[in-house]
Amino acid sequence: MSDIYSFIGHVTFGHGNSEDLGSEFYETLAKMAPTKEEELKLKGYSGDLSKIDPAERFLKGVCGVPFAFKRVDAMLYRANFDTEVNCLMNSFETLEAACAELRSSKLFLKLLDAVLKTGNRMNDGTNRGEARAFKLDTLLKLADIKSTDGKTTLLQFVVKEIIRSEGINSDHDFFF
Repeated sequence: MSDIYSFIGHVTFGHGNSEDLGSEFYETLAKMAPTKEEELKLKGYSGDLSKIDPAERFLKGVCGVPFAFKRVDAMLYRANFDTEVNCLMNSFETLEAACAELRSSKLFLKLLDAVLKTGNRMNDGTNRGEARAFKLDTLLKLADIKSTDGKTTLLQFVVKEIIRSEGINSDHDFFF
């Protein structure tokens, strides 16, 4: 029963740090949240508390706290906040490094130039045949355009042509 009072003190009065009980504890509690129907039954129970299961006794005590499970969610968020921020920071650093790598890659710039020229050749004679730029999601579409044999995509063809024109050793099939 002291666990209930300790928890209710944390939930109701915000005593202590949200990490005191651990994020696993809050995750478990969040999963235990009763449905509205179950909550009404627990709140409406007026019999002898020793006759009900200890888990139900605990939930009955928790349900007496206003917005208890919303508070549990908030404490879970607080307990995991630093970890989530660090994970996001690592992801942003990885993304920034990848962007810097692409910006400094001469081969990537040649690929973009080759894609633009290929698109202009394919659209020659139309109002789209003299494009000066394209959206980056066009690169994704190049993987969908296949040759007549159905084996080679336009992206593979363009990359192989750049490799050939640059004299890069293409003995290994790095890209495909």
